[in-house]
Amino acid sequence: MRDIITLLFMMGLAPLVVRSAFASLLMWSWANLSALGFYMYGFMAGVPYVMLFAISTLVLMMTQRKQIVGPWELGGPQILFLLFSLHALFVASLAYGGIERNWEIATNLLKNILLCLLMPLLVVNRTRLVAMVIIMALGLGGHGVVEGLKFLASGGAHIVLGNAKLGDNNHFAQSVLLSVPLAFYLWQYSKSRAWRYALLGFMFLVAMAVIATKSRGGLIGFVCFGVWMVLMGRQKFKGLMIFLAIGLAIYAAAPASWFERMETLQSANEDASFMGRVTAWKRASAIAVENPVFGGGFRAVQAPVIFEQFRYKQGLLGFVETPNVNYPAAAHSIYFEVLGDMGFVGLLIFVALMWTTFSARGEVQSLVKKSGRDDLLWAADMVNALAGAMFIFLITGAALSAAFYDFHYMLVALADCVRRHVRQQVNPRKSTAALRP
Repeated sequence: MRDIITLLFMMGLAPLVVRSAFASLLMWSWANLSALGFYMYGFMAGVPYVMLFAISTLVLMMTQRKQIVGPWELGGPQILFLLFSLHALFVASLAYGGIERNWEIATNLLKNILLCLLMPLLVVNRTRLVAMVIIMALGLGGHGVVEGLKFLASGGAHIVLGNAKLGDNNHFAQSVLLSVPLAFYLWQYSKSRAWRYALLGFMFLVAMAVIATKSRGGLIGFVCFGVWMVLMGRQKFKGLMIFLAIGLAIYAAAPASWFERMETLQSANEDASFMGRVTAWKRASAIAVENPVFGGGFRAVQAPVIFEQFRYKQGLLGFVETPNVNYPAAAHSIYFEVLGDMGFVGLLIFVALMWTTFSARGEVQSLVKKSGRDDLLWAADMVNALAGAMFIFLITGAALSAAFYDFHYMLVALADCVRRHVRQQVNPRKSTAALRP
């Protein structure tokens, strides 16, 4: 039944998607994040949704010049995206032999960067920016809504183990949490009471899904959301109220086993799971020391073919005592993942790319404040939400291998789109091209 419903939904969208490059880009983004095929069990399970929407977007942009409504400006994020892409090609080409999924991960990364490079050409005004925020929140947060409903329906017994798109329970918790700052922004600017209640329900269900993962990183991510919105948000009181409301809901709904799991955060240095992560960090840094420019290749840290070569090497963390391991675990950190896979140069580009989200936030808020344009406060709040999601990613990612997922690269690109729009509104004469309203 769900396959038939999905087919009808796609058929209904087809007339719009084949006429509008922006609509195709939205569907490309949504399909990329939602992993629709994961929820299909019949004839729609094998449909390459992402590829179809990507092709539609590219064909429309190449054949209809009027579809491209934004100017091509080679700014900081675009330069870093291109450098990261070029570096990724060298990394995959020079990787250790026998690493599974090396080229698969490199190819997926390049596809996502292509999407990000196209965004400034199509996402050029407030309506389109908000539409992209909605799509990104629904695409990623939808997974949390589904699992949150299961958790409530089971009376708190349901346990989220993850899925094929987002990974295990820890990756799942981090990923769905990234949609909460975006949902909070939409809640702030929703004029309809029904939509505001719907967005509150969305955030509540995502919180329930995080509980169901029993992920300690999920709790840390939730705290990061509260800290960011209270300390960095313009509407601090609203941020505090939402944070406390979700916190109370978690306290009321979480089972005793969840609290027991969270208490182990106090003894991380004695926890076998955490110390196993440190062992993986040693191995990742050891690979980077021997391959400082291009690293060992994508997934080198957990590749069995090179595990024995670096099993006992201490890398940059020889001062930390860790147990011996007999299996090639993942890097368990976005920083050590990039370090081992792409070397010190790759890590430098990666960190610089992520940081552009915060530089966009600073510039947008400065421009809005100096110009006195209250009609652009929505842009300052939007880029703050995007930076908040990036903050959650960078903190929780310290203990997760999630560097090559999709969402944080899209955050970088969308924050740059907001910055471009505000620049054009504040200094229209300095814009390199007029944008369609």
